[in-house]
Amino acid sequence: MNIFKILSSNDGSLKEPNVSSFLAYLLDPNEDHGLGDSLLKSILSDFESLKDKDFSDYDVEVNPEYKVDIDDKTDKESKKKHRDIDIVILFWKKEKKSKTEQKNKLNAPELILCLENKIKDASIEKNQLNDESIGITKQFQKGTDIYFCYLTLQKTEASDNVFENFVYDQQRKIHLYWKNDNTNEKNSILEKILAILELERNGEIDPISEESIFLLKSFIGFIRANFSSFIEKKNANHERRIYGKPVIDFFRDFYNKMEINKDYSDKEIKKSIKEAIFKESGVEPNSGTIQCHLYQTTVNDDNRLHYSVSEKNHKDRDFFYMINPKSKNKVLRKYISGMPEIEVKFNK
Repeated sequence: MNIFKILSSNDGSLKEPNVSSFLAYLLDPNEDHGLGDSLLKSILSDFESLKDKDFSDYDVEVNPEYKVDIDDKTDKESKKKHRDIDIVILFWKKEKKSKTEQKNKLNAPELILCLENKIKDASIEKNQLNDESIGITKQFQKGTDIYFCYLTLQKTEASDNVFENFVYDQQRKIHLYWKNDNTNEKNSILEKILAILELERNGEIDPISEESIFLLKSFIGFIRANFSSFIEKKNANHERRIYGKPVIDFFRDFYNKMEINKDYSDKEIKKSIKEAIFKESGVEPNSGTIQCHLYQTTVNDDNRLHYSVSEKNHKDRDFFYMINPKSKNKVLRKYISGMPEIEVKFNK
């Protein structure tokens, strides 16, 4: 039994904040998971300046969804006045901070680790990291060292671009992945959890309870499935056997090659994707399958509501929008997340 498989067994995946909350739980040495600070230390050691630092004499406070103000927005078109950093971890030297002071937050922490989690490329926002760094820096005194960990599902061009454009001290930012297909690289949460379980098996760390091991193994399976639900995974596996990869991936490939503000007819999109599928697999895809996926990936198409497009998963398939939804001749353009004039439809 995989608890994460059960929790996501409907028409979508667990939400990104749920995954962030569970990660925050695993990173908190004060929780009852039995890992202590093993996972937290493993992430901190990825920063060159923290690799040999001893955190045993630090008090640690883990805060999911930490709100910061961003009056000085880097994105002038953004209407956001604040950002929620997925996880913010505060560190105080024990001897420098009494319990009363810790409770009242009279002393600034010596070190802060901010983690921004993205399990889907569709939820990536261009200036989010820059906004968050401005907000968190304004909130704390100059004596506090602030580090950033950008956590994405795996290495992609979109996530790499955001990280590279994050204007911050190179020694205080890292790009970490949930999983990494390149076995030569170990900078992934998956590898870190597997390493901790191996240390426990070899008796090199304190024993972890059977309940926690079961939970971690379930979580490992969920990571390997790209945080997809059981139904999504089953459908994707079926399409992968027939076409070489899921049909939605062919739509994503087309989307990534689209030009912004260029008009595309629905016939042009469907023809291009059918040709790509045939080239990949030698199999002529069903026209109905292509049409259904076009409905699902067109954000302002009413037909989208007849499919399993929900608040949980719509961002991963928000590809196109119709210029005039009432027109018989469907003309579509590339949709960019946050377009204020476009109504994004999904099942609530």
